[in-house]
Amino acid sequence: MQREIGILTLYASADALKFAGEYFRTFADAQEELVDVEIAGHPTFIKVMTAYNRMVWEMRADAMTWSVFAPNRKGRKYKPSMSPEDLEN
Repeated sequence: MQREIGILTLYASADALKFAGEYFRTFADAQEELVDVEIAGHPTFIKVMTAYNRMVWEMRADAMTWSVFAPNRKGRKYKPSMSPEDLEN
C-alpha cells in the first residue's frame, strides 16, 4: 500500500489488513470506470461497496474481539446481503 497511496499506518488483525488492502485496490481500480456513471447499482460500484463492507466488518470483529459486547462466533461470520447472482438481475 505504501507505494500506491503514500505512508499509511494501520493497526489491525491480519484479516482486517487483508480486506483493507483489497478495498483500497478495488477502489483505485474502479475510479476510471465510474467517472461518468450515474446509474444506481452499477456492478463496479457494488463491487467497491462490497469490498468496503467486508473491510468494515473485519475491523468491527477485530475491535470487538475482547469486548463483553462482542458477537458470538456465528455472528462474526461475514454474510453479504447480496449474492453475485443478485447483481446480475
